[in-house]
Amino acid sequence: HPVTLSFGIHSDLTASEHAHEAIILNWEARSPFLPDFLGTLRFENAAHDRTRLILHGTYEPPLEPLGALFDRLIGHHIALATARDLLAKIGNAIEEAESNFRAAHGAPRPR
Repeated sequence: HPVTLSFGIHSDLTASEHAHEAIILNWEARSPFLPDFLGTLRFENAAHDRTRLILHGTYEPPLEPLGALFDRLIGHHIALATARDLLAKIGNAIEEAESNFRAAHGAPRPR
């Protein structure tokens, strides 16, 4: 089913006192059976030259009150699995792009 995905960049202060850029995601399902999603994707420095991807967001289950019951039973678990899969795919794409860049420019890989 086609969806509409829009995004933008904004300064984010949620993780520290220093502002950094974050990506705002707005997913419009355009279906009465799927929820819309509004969230923020942040990139946070972690230990050992690593970066952590953090996705915060909200959605309202469609088809109230039946949708709310479905969400409590299984929908929330589907949403978490979908978010984890999305973050893994983004992380893998970033790592591959970094590896390709380093290989093309003779830069050493970080430890």
